[in-house]
Amino acid sequence: MIENLRTYLKNKQERNNVLIARDFNLVTNEQNRLPPHPDDPRLVDSWTAIENRNDLIDRWRLTYENERQFTYSQNNSLGRIDRIYTTRNLLKSYLEWTIESNCGISDHQIVTVKIIKQNMPHIRKGLWKLNKEIIK
Repeated sequence: MIENLRTYLKNKQERNNVLIARDFNLVTNEQNRLPPHPDDPRLVDSWTAIENRNDLIDRWRLTYENERQFTYSQNNSLGRIDRIYTTRNLLKSYLEWTIESNCGISDHQIVTVKIIKQNMPHIRKGLWKLNKEIIK
């Protein structure tokens, strides 16, 4: 998986607009696993190198720096192995990073993000409410 991503990103011409969402089957720090324990350092180092080289951000972790929430459980172990990464220049286009209940359809929780079109004009909350009332 890591080698495939490395090759894909290396060959991608526009590397500033990337979103990667998947089950990584590894955690990059012990805060993402309970009970805490590290994954294979070779895998973690390899993924961290890809993150750094391609300026990828785990925005959920950036937003919820000290929170512990998990996407997968097995026996007595929990892990946040399902993640969404994006490049730094796209961070303003993504809002509301969440981990949602799977409603019984999977053994993984669902990671979500709202995507907005780049360069959309900023409409304050009050104007949105006003427009919503006019439409009624």
